[in-house]
Amino acid sequence: MSNVTHRPYGASDALYTGTTVLFSGFAVIGFLANTVMIASLLRAKRTVFNVIIIGLCFSDAISACNSPMHVVVVLTSRYFRNHRFICILAQPIDVLTSIATLHHVLLLSVLRMRRIIHALSSRNETTAQECVRWVWLCWCYATLLSFPLLFLMDARETESGVRCGLSEGTHSLVRLIFYISITVGIFFPMLVVAGLCIAVCIFLKRRKVPTTSTSGTSKKNDGRAVRQLAMIAASCLTGYTVESATKIYIGLMRDSLPYTTSMAMLLIAHGVLRSTELLNPFLYYFGSHEIRNDVHRLWKDFRKTFRARVADAEVPVNGN
Repeated sequence: MSNVTHRPYGASDALYTGTTVLFSGFAVIGFLANTVMIASLLRAKRTVFNVIIIGLCFSDAISACNSPMHVVVVLTSRYFRNHRFICILAQPIDVLTSIATLHHVLLLSVLRMRRIIHALSSRNETTAQECVRWVWLCWCYATLLSFPLLFLMDARETESGVRCGLSEGTHSLVRLIFYISITVGIFFPMLVVAGLCIAVCIFLKRRKVPTTSTSGTSKKNDGRAVRQLAMIAASCLTGYTVESATKIYIGLMRDSLPYTTSMAMLLIAHGVLRSTELLNPFLYYFGSHEIRNDVHRLWKDFRKTFRARVADAEVPVNGN
């Protein structure tokens, strides 16, 4: 078998084995939690907030399944050389879900800001149907930026392991366009979301409105909306900020950092980022009374259906 390699099983392989098992557990729990959240909200009343949360959960569910793949590339390369397919597939999916998630949070931030500013004018309210179109636009934009990676990514074997990145034959202009696209698609939304969250808090603190406005929006509702936005934005930005800062630091200190240390730092940062896919559904659940009710209704309907089917299975047929 010419495709089998015979590198000794070293410390880096043990590290990747453990993290692959860990991230696989994250993937299973994250996928199930986000799937339950999607199923609950699809049965609920369609609101702007629910539409955005469905889009976020869908992105997190895809990303949860993809999260162990970066580690699997290196782990399986110890045995096989046909790991290029996993590398080519994993990186575009990672970029796709990252851009989609950040732009969903950006959309939520803009809509919350617009709602608070125009609280006294109901005609400025965004409808759920309009929000669906914006969510589809987020996914189309994320696909447009990530799709070219299917043709640009490649896996390279080095002395320290397998590296996934742009192929060596990629033109310098294409590389520049790629890095600009990633900057616009990922880092720019992070800065805008952080700025909008701060602006919303400052505007809400300085604004003086009656306890109940003509549009039905009260200070209490505005405060709850801001808390939900802050919770979602903090969960999203924390993971991406930690991973981005770690990659920048490793890039600057590449010549002085040992390979094992840099890989350990990357895996920890990757774990912080991917843990949000597991935690986000629980944050949505505890952060919104309406979502808790939707999940409880789904669970009650599931138990009712399950008991009915069990009862039907226990009914004797033809007196037997």
